[in-house]
Amino acid sequence: MSYESAIERLTQYFSSSKYQREVIRAREEFFGNIGIVDSESGDFERNLNLFFDWYLFTRTLDGTLLTPTKMALNLEGFKITPEEQPFFEAL
Repeated sequence: MSYESAIERLTQYFSSSKYQREVIRAREEFFGNIGIVDSESGDFERNLNLFFDWYLFTRTLDGTLLTPTKMALNLEGFKITPEEQPFFEAL
């Protein structure tokens, strides 16, 4: 496992349909009044990466005091093998 693959798993899980409303609220918080970010913009990928880094590592999920990264460590629906545990704990 690599940190990149751990982050990819977190991104996929916490942006799934189960967390759709959460992602929408987070997107509104993060991008504020700038509106929809143009996917053709040269900054699109950078802005999207910044958003997901903030969403996964800094923003607490509504109704909790945990970020998605911290919540994943004890979330029944997010399976982490013993070999993967050190990677997710380091994040």
